[in-house]
Amino acid sequence: MRRPAGVVTAGVLLLLLGLFGLLMIALQVLGLTLARAPQTVLFPHGEQVLFALDAVFAALCLLCGWIAVDLFRMRAWARYAAMLLGVLLACLSGMAAVIMLLLSDFMPLATPRVSPEGMHAILTVVGLFYFAVGLLALWWVIYFNFASVRRAFAEAAARGGENSAQPILGPAQMVVWITAFFSILGSAFLVIMSWLGLPMFLLGWVAHGPAALLLELLWACLLLYSGIGLFRRWRGGWLLALGLQLYSLLAVLLLLVPGYAARLLAMSGEMQ
Repeated sequence: MRRPAGVVTAGVLLLLLGLFGLLMIALQVLGLTLARAPQTVLFPHGEQVLFALDAVFAALCLLCGWIAVDLFRMRAWARYAAMLLGVLLACLSGMAAVIMLLLSDFMPLATPRVSPEGMHAILTVVGLFYFAVGLLALWWVIYFNFASVRRAFAEAAARGGENSAQPILGPAQMVVWITAFFSILGSAFLVIMSWLGLPMFLLGWVAHGPAALLLELLWACLLLYSGIGLFRRWRGGWLLALGLQLYSLLAVLLLLVPGYAARLLAMSGEMQ
């Protein structure tokens, strides 16, 4: 079976990424378990939130390993999954790059050993690193759409008795799947927030107590409905997802308003 060099490289990288992620998660869980200090908790139930996030990231690491194995086996679904992971990585890296660059420009952070100028340089370098990772992820998506790569997977499917006439996963369908995935994941995270009693942030306003609980559960239901609706192609789910994305865009644009980022930092202090 002919395997393109890029496919083999992608499989190896995914395996290494999954193993490295599991190692980092194990070290973090071990550190949180052995070193329980009050000053390390950023907000109430902070450790529970980190453990929940670790469980999600561990599942993603295991998924990377599964995709890598089926890339070596030249399975058609693995090519689509690799492209989807590439788009997810590009989106997350792009958002991380924007956040790092905004932090370096609008939030002059400093530590006892690092000056504000040094912190600005560090955040800028980290932001550029995330930007480079995003570009590599985009190249990954483009590579798996090369005609030669598609032909190699189709030939492998034909030899394996699979149906080689696989539907093409277009950019629009990728965006829909990514939005649905993050919507369902976000709904689960909001349920965890409501269970832990964390406050709810809405465009510069913060809710506590029963108000936060109701808002988090309501927002979780909206995200869950929109995610399922996108997967099932419900018109109501599509319209709701569009509205939620416009809200998210507004929340990001507000970070450019002078003083808004500082206000968010002040409100986050209420969680400590």
